[in-house]
Amino acid sequence: EHIAPPKKKFSEKLKDFASVVGSFVKISFYVIVGLSMLSFLGIFFSSAEETALSENVLMGEGTAKIAVINVKGTIFDESETSPLDLANSSVITPRQIFKVLENIKKDEAVKAVILRVNSPGGTTTASEEIYQMLTKFKDSTGIPIYASFGEMAASGAYYISMAADQIIANPSTLTGSIGVIVSSVNYSKLANKYGVQDVTIKSGDNKDLLNPLAPVNEEQLKIMQDIVDETYQLFLSRVKENRNIPQDILEKLADGRVLSGLQARDNGFVDKVGTFLDAIEMVRKDIAAPDAQVVEYRSGALFSGILDSLIRKPLINLSIFPSDINAGLQGKLAYIYLP
Repeated sequence: EHIAPPKKKFSEKLKDFASVVGSFVKISFYVIVGLSMLSFLGIFFSSAEETALSENVLMGEGTAKIAVINVKGTIFDESETSPLDLANSSVITPRQIFKVLENIKKDEAVKAVILRVNSPGGTTTASEEIYQMLTKFKDSTGIPIYASFGEMAASGAYYISMAADQIIANPSTLTGSIGVIVSSVNYSKLANKYGVQDVTIKSGDNKDLLNPLAPVNEEQLKIMQDIVDETYQLFLSRVKENRNIPQDILEKLADGRVLSGLQARDNGFVDKVGTFLDAIEMVRKDIAAPDAQVVEYRSGALFSGILDSLIRKPLINLSIFPSDINAGLQGKLAYIYLP
């Protein structure tokens, strides 16, 4: 005779449920710890000599190569990492660009370079350094550079793209934004209201420029405005060197505004409108290699493949402390579009 098992009491069911939840929490904890350890190891190994890059063939089977350099994210001089930021895929640095260019130099099969740009720009110094690197690369190798704009190629991203021989923008690309910005938040009135006192010991009256707890000083603002104006003139000089834009159009449109890809083409800021595939076909035609391989480079540092896959398809969302671009730019001169 079959005897049905006794039904569990509610308290026993609750204990079983708690046990399942506890096991899930433990597994999640171990996974997070494991991923954090991988992150630390990836950062450690990648901080050593990072000259080895792996190639990812996007298309083509010919012997000639077109090297794609992905310029995606904000341009900074350095990239800060943490265990909860497995890799700074949203940051471009001069060191990253230098690393790729040095590897391209070693490959005689590379006949052209495409900068695939999707960036709002970044700091002025990093933008200038990358521009100089690209210009010197062209001069020393004779390899042409093309820029292909994605969703955005504004301000500093446009700045570095002027090193290219040809610029191709998507019709709906946001580009331009020629200008300089430096920003800070002043809390002095709020601090006075709640009795917060600033104690700053300085060697000169202007040592604490943009001190958020000191009253706004018009003389200090003038000092910063002069620096901004000087840096803006450098941006304009790069445009004049590389783009044949009438002075009246430049004066009108170089006021910080963004332009669509179509507007940029019609006013001389880019050469053509088209997609990334259009840019590839254009380059293949120019180098007379209709089946040239189109390759992009990925870091060859240990664990980079694992880290890259986790970033693209994360098992667990580790964006607990999202990076604040505005905070990273506080007090810095920037060629950037921040809507």
